[in-house]
Amino acid sequence: MQDCARGRATGSVRQSGEPSNPMTAIHRWPRASRWAAYALALAATLAVLLVRAQLTSLMAHRPLIILFVLPITLSAVLGGVGPGLVATLVAAVGADLLIFEPIGFGISAPIDTVQLGLLVAVGVLISVLTEGLHRARRRAEDARALAAYGLLLRVLSERLERAQRQVQEGQALQSAILTSVGDAVIATDQQGRVTSLNARAEQLTGWCDAEAVGRPLPDVLRILHGQTRAPVLDPARQVLATSERVGLPADAVLIARDYRKLPIQGSGAPVRLGDGSPVGVVLVFRDDPAANPR
Repeated sequence: MQDCARGRATGSVRQSGEPSNPMTAIHRWPRASRWAAYALALAATLAVLLVRAQLTSLMAHRPLIILFVLPITLSAVLGGVGPGLVATLVAAVGADLLIFEPIGFGISAPIDTVQLGLLVAVGVLISVLTEGLHRARRRAEDARALAAYGLLLRVLSERLERAQRQVQEGQALQSAILTSVGDAVIATDQQGRVTSLNARAEQLTGWCDAEAVGRPLPDVLRILHGQTRAPVLDPARQVLATSERVGLPADAVLIARDYRKLPIQGSGAPVRLGDGSPVGVVLVFRDDPAANPR
């Protein structure tokens, strides 16, 4: 009998009591909605201009340009640097036209020029600083998302490794069980191709597991009727066709790879998953020394 050298493949959610960052309350405007932020900047600044114009009799010659800090800040917080600068520009032009003397372009008092310059400087500073806060918040959110993604990948990787170890352990256990079984065992897939042989099946058929895997069962398990020498129908095909256990003929003779003739007894049965669906066939057989092959 051929000596086989066998090679087998072995295969976080934020808590309710956690303190929140005040900047997370600032809404991040979607790109398609940034026009709304610019419209808000324009409307809020014009509203302050109109209110200030209505208070001219009460304010006398006091510009009170500090009022424009509110729409500038609101625009920068909700829209970023662009809307903040728009609000600053509208406030500066509006103050020059409607508030500072003389009415219209041009400022007569040097102190008013200083105040207008301070308004522009404060508006630019607020817009730039607020944009920096927006970017810092976005970086923090991206970092948290990246950390969560990394944690997810690590968990999935650990589960995959654990599943692979379980599969390998299951394969090793299955191989050990099949090796310890005294009878010969051959397993096939749904197409009747050999998927594994145990050691006893290798001894009787003369085929190594590594060489037999993937071959049609009749290539490895060649069986004839002892009296007629007619080939026995492929037992794996019979099991797959009927989904029932099939026994070998009483006079079955195995023709080994080295042309030994061995009377055998055995049967084949379907292999099913937990839901009952078939996934292959298992054949168990043994040699029958009491019979004398002709």
